[in-house]
Amino acid sequence: MTEQFLAVHTLEGDDGGPKPVHVESSETRLEARFRPKDENYYLIFGAYVKDGKLALSLCIAEAGSRVYLNITSDTLSGQEITTQVGLEPTRVSVKGAGRRHTNGKRMGGVYKQHRWTFDPLENVISPFNKNLSSFCFCSSL
Repeated sequence: MTEQFLAVHTLEGDDGGPKPVHVESSETRLEARFRPKDENYYLIFGAYVKDGKLALSLCIAEAGSRVYLNITSDTLSGQEITTQVGLEPTRVSVKGAGRRHTNGKRMGGVYKQHRWTFDPLENVISPFNKNLSSFCFCSSL
């Protein structure tokens, strides 16, 4: 265990309190993921219904993960990469253009290469193996 993990963290939310970033539920179970502020992991709380009562079934920490395809090239443009790969990118950066963060804010410097990214699961919160399976499905469409 690390001090970072054992420290008290504020969960993301609003004035009303912590808000889950993802919830899965059925008639008999509930699972909610919360993200601690400024951290790249989730706290997951799970509960199930048994005999008409709610019971806690799990409380775990899970690392955040992303699965995406990123291609860089000195010579191939984003359009040329799209043609060769056969997928529509979620982001393209042009060699020599001013760098920008994914949120649109300007960053220092310029792109040294063309960059093409396919990130269909950018806002999907799930374990790595599930993200990988979903990514493979998305890229086969």
